[in-house]
Amino acid sequence: MKKHLIALLAFAVLTFGMAGCDSGPIIVDSWWYMYNFDPALSTTGASGLRGYNVQLDDPDGLDDIVLVTVTDPDGKTWTLHDPAFGVDYMYGIYDTISYTAYSSTALHSAALGTYEIYVEDASGQFSTGTYEVTAPGGVAATGCVATEDDGGASGCAYTMIPRAIPDPTTPTVRVDANTITVHFTTPADSRIYNTRLYVYDSLNSNLGGSGLLLGNSALNGNGVLNTDGTANTVTLTSALLGLVDLNSVVKVKISLTDGQIYTDPNTYEYRSATNYIAVP
Repeated sequence: MKKHLIALLAFAVLTFGMAGCDSGPIIVDSWWYMYNFDPALSTTGASGLRGYNVQLDDPDGLDDIVLVTVTDPDGKTWTLHDPAFGVDYMYGIYDTISYTAYSSTALHSAALGTYEIYVEDASGQFSTGTYEVTAPGGVAATGCVATEDDGGASGCAYTMIPRAIPDPTTPTVRVDANTITVHFTTPADSRIYNTRLYVYDSLNSNLGGSGLLLGNSALNGNGVLNTDGTANTVTLTSALLGLVDLNSVVKVKISLTDGQIYTDPNTYEYRSATNYIAVP
């Protein structure tokens, strides 16, 4: 019996292969991110949330695909798609599997190295792909990468980019019906490159986001992100958030990103996110 394991994973495409005739399934593309979340956002206390997407094609239709799995460098396999066992992360009529995950045994770390993806259709034809999980900075590595919540328990040589720190002395405030200001600092870390903010209603439903703010005057008035411990101020407006009604916004999250995604979008992306910050 196939076992569906929840785990943390990220990958970048290196090679693809296929067995069977030309009508078999095809791995078209993939993209991924690795998220360092505040553990308060998880019911399990996990601080590492991994997201990855696999774009597929099959001449006989996407319904012909019956199994998609990924195997990590340690030989552990996770099932992304297996309708027979109720595992289906396919986007309806679309051609992409979108999946986010964490490890129930290693809540704050993830393996680095070569992963394998396997796709099989109803007739038994299959395709395989090889993926490389890199450390922050696009560094090819083995071992593991951890969040700050790991505390060295996993013995990882690499850490994810840290989370922002809401400013305790200058809290987030609603200036008026048209403006919310958010104040935060970041740990001193040269890997932090950009930031974006997300807004939520009282039910924690996402209402929208600011988009990446580097170069936008809403960030510190000059579009420059301070990553040396100097305070940052973001001015949120309805226009910046995509015409969101600010009266419905009661919570904010701050996300930080690394810079590798901007130099090679097909490599990887590391991100971090704070817990919900109340908007008075």
